Amino acid sequence: MAVARTDCRPEILNSDERCQFTSAEWNERVRGEGIRMSMDGKGSWRDNIVVEQFWWSLKHEDVYLMDYATVPELKAGVEAYIHRYNTWRPHQALGGLTPQMAYEG
Repeated sequence: MAVARTDCRPEILNSDERCQFTSAEWNERVRGEGIRMSMDGKGSWRDNIVVEQFWWSLKHEDVYLMDYATVPELKAGVEAYIHRYNTWRPHQALGGLTPQMAYEG
């Protein structure tokens, strides 16, 4: 659907190696659009693991639980979560510091 809605196509689709992205049908469809495929690990989820973990946490600890009814509610809720995540919640990967404490040194 994304390719059908725009004339802009990526030259390379850098996908992870989960089964839905390695099926013959998927590969044929992507290549049929003139897009090369890459699964070399560059640009994969591992490159952005901290960001991936943050978005997982935001979704599972806030968005899915709160079931926001409007965009303004969602925006306020996400802003509150990010503030709490950065200033209140200690992180094991940061040696028990909050992201704000680690950033400030």
